[in-house]
Amino acid sequence: MSLPIKKASKVSEAMVWYHFVPRSSPEGAAWYEQYKASGCEDIAILFDTGVAMMRKRQVAEGKALLDKGYRQLEEAGRQHLPSSVYGVAEEGYWSGIAYYHYHVEQFEQARQALDSAQRIVNAAISEAPFLSTFATRCHDLCLHDARVSRGLRQWRDMWRFIQQAREMVRGERPLCQPSWGSIYMEDALSFFRAVEPENDVEREALGYLLDEEKSLTAFEQRALGATLIPTAIIPW
Repeated sequence: MSLPIKKASKVSEAMVWYHFVPRSSPEGAAWYEQYKASGCEDIAILFDTGVAMMRKRQVAEGKALLDKGYRQLEEAGRQHLPSSVYGVAEEGYWSGIAYYHYHVEQFEQARQALDSAQRIVNAAISEAPFLSTFATRCHDLCLHDARVSRGLRQWRDMWRFIQQAREMVRGERPLCQPSWGSIYMEDALSFFRAVEPENDVEREALGYLLDEEKSLTAFEQRALGATLIPTAIIPW
């Protein structure tokens, strides 16, 4: 059976965690077909756009896009979509709204939203184990928790979250724990190692995704940023 190829014209597109899922298995192909046909992929892109606007200090405009996307997501939810489809887009909302709360210094609400995002990742992968690379969202969520702790001046918690995220990236701590077990960074790396790139764009993207040393170096740079006390909100 020939599985569909998701096209990428830029390396950043090929590095999106689900780019290679459609060709990984018939289940992955069916998942992506439903994710796209239901409108969830476009909604998730809208959430990403909202976050990008907030990073440029366009907070009100970004929040408006999150609200618009969530209304669309509620409409899509009337199709009785599986949590592995609906939840992937919904995680984008909760992580995005966490960033909004972080921007306006509503740190407790930001933490609650991050907790919701983590639960959604667990639920989606519990239902669809072939979405193992979705778990790579979790060390980012953990690092966001560190930034929230910094905002609350909870220094011990800040360092604890940074260390937990570091252990996730190193493969020493599970990225997430779905109902059937645990997913480690090695599980995501194994998925990417099995991929046959279709072009130079994918080959370059896989080079980044599979370079563990560079990934850890990039993490440490971000972790350092998470410890800095900003005079204005620092983008995550």
